[in-house]
Amino acid sequence: MDYRIQDNTLIISGRFEAVSSGVDGGMGFVSSLFNHTVARGFEDKVPSGYIEEVAAALNIHGPYYALLTAVDMECLSVRSEGDITAFITAGLDDLENCGTIRLGTINIILVAGARLSGGAMVNSIITATEAKTAVLHDMGYGVSGTLTDAVIAAYEVDDSRQSECIEYAGPGTLVGKQIIKLVKEGVRESILKWEGTQCLNR
Repeated sequence: MDYRIQDNTLIISGRFEAVSSGVDGGMGFVSSLFNHTVARGFEDKVPSGYIEEVAAALNIHGPYYALLTAVDMECLSVRSEGDITAFITAGLDDLENCGTIRLGTINIILVAGARLSGGAMVNSIITATEAKTAVLHDMGYGVSGTLTDAVIAAYEVDDSRQSECIEYAGPGTLVGKQIIKLVKEGVRESILKWEGTQCLNR
């Protein structure tokens, strides 16, 4: 796995099987995962078309899963624990009386070095979301997230290790505990960067 920041976009390259809750998400084999920063107030009736344009401009070829965020990549947190790496951007703005946050996005990309079963990838998304909610409450936000949060859970495909498979990633498993730690630390780090710089992209 390799990753880089290009034109305010996090690009993760390799061979992955992944589950994505983002635009045109689902489950499949991809060669790229990316998180792209859009202008604050961005609205596109066909976001999949916009993402295709971004991928072409960045020379991202082959299948991919993509996320969109209003948070600048200066706020990116990258953390690793065991076989898991977490890439997180988080920004919160405009708290409404109804208890939701209208602007901002918390995007989480989890990449495992070991093979994950389909169930474990889904478990990972649930575990990451629970951890995100917990740290937001710990930080005093009192909300579970924003209206546009998304998660990608992936593992690196390695033909030499396909016989090894992690079946579960709930909070009681080793992988789940690693995800909880990474997400709590990463969301907190990214939000603190955002609070310090207000790096919601203008």
